[in-house]
Amino acid sequence: EHGTHVNRDGQLDAFRLIHLEFANIREALVWLESRGDGGRLLELVGWLWFYWFGRNLREGREWVERALAAAPADTPAALHAHVLLGLATRAHYLNDDAAAIPAAHRGLAGWEDADDPAGVAVAELVLAFVAEDRGDYPEALALLERANVHC
Repeated sequence: EHGTHVNRDGQLDAFRLIHLEFANIREALVWLESRGDGGRLLELVGWLWFYWFGRNLREGREWVERALAAAPADTPAALHAHVLLGLATRAHYLNDDAAAIPAAHRGLAGWEDADDPAGVAVAELVLAFVAEDRGDYPEALALLERANVHC
């Protein structure tokens, strides 16, 4: 499962290790991109997007966009959806809802295609954050209620 330790139990230890090794991780990202290995690039970015959420939104967004652009057509729907939610989250917190909303909807569709209720709930949660920050409280509430049904 993508990001098992990064966004669950052991998160702080994982963040510390990633932080200590980030120069090497960045080199691995560059190397994967230079080799045209979009699948492994997307997988590594999928592991890192939650780390970037707390560290460097702009760098994280750049790598998420690069990985999505390099992803092969046969990328598993769940991995693609996971990284799209990374893009949506990053874009939203960088005040770019014009990019966040379509990325979140594409992520939601991917989680629905993967038949993953937890992924659907997370996508709806991201869309609820966007709606709430726009002041659209009825939409945010509806999305939160739908997300709760999937949990």
